[in-house]
Amino acid sequence: MGFIKAGSKASLIASTIFSALLALFAFNVFPIQYHWIVLLFLLVFFAMRFGKSRKFMPNGFMTILTLLALLAPYLLGALRR
Repeated sequence: MGFIKAGSKASLIASTIFSALLALFAFNVFPIQYHWIVLLFLLVFFAMRFGKSRKFMPNGFMTILTLLALLAPYLLGALRR
């Protein structure tokens, strides 16, 4: 979003790095049990930005999505029982 709106190359580079890391976890290149470290970093990052700006898009939305991604294994596990 930062690249589209403001032409921010830093935003493009950061999103590429984090999406590549998460893809490596998804394809079992990195052990999946450590994916929470990347997601926790993203959660703190977006929550801090949302706290400063109070704008829901994109920081609030990304905070919610990251939180859901962190909780998904537990929520899905509870639904299967």
